[in-house]
Amino acid sequence: MSEVDVTGCLLRTFTDVRAPRHLSVDSEGRVLVADSYNDRILLLNSELQLQRVLIDTDSQVKLLWPTRLCYDELRSQLYVAHDRYSEDSSSSNSEDDDAHERYSEDSSSSSSEDGDEDDSLPDGFVSVFRLH
Repeated sequence: MSEVDVTGCLLRTFTDVRAPRHLSVDSEGRVLVADSYNDRILLLNSELQLQRVLIDTDSQVKLLWPTRLCYDELRSQLYVAHDRYSEDSSSSNSEDDDAHERYSEDSSSSSSEDGDEDDSLPDGFVSVFRLH
C-alpha cells in the first residue's frame, strides 16, 4: 500500500500486507485495512505505520478472508464483511458478545422458483466490532 501525491511521487508506503482488499480512513487520517490473505484487520496511523493489529488469527474472534470495511466513527463501530468464521471461534462467551455481533443473511430466502437454492448469492457474514 502506498500514498502518492498528485504528480505520482511516492510519499510513504506500508508493505507488511498481502491482498489488501479494502480500507477505511477515520477523521484523524488513520487507515483501517482488510488484509484478506492474512485474515486480519490492521490499524495504520496517518503516516502508514502500523499502530496495531485489531483482529488476526490470534484474536478470540477470527475472520476468514475479510473483504470490506466500513467504520462508523460516531458509534466507534467497525463493520467487516468476510466469508465465514473459522471453526475455532464457534464458542462464545459474554465478553465476546459485548465486543462483537454477528449478522448473516437468512439462507432460506435465497431459493429459486423451482425450490433449488440460488448459488449466485455469497455465503458471507458482516461482523460488527466496537472499537474503543
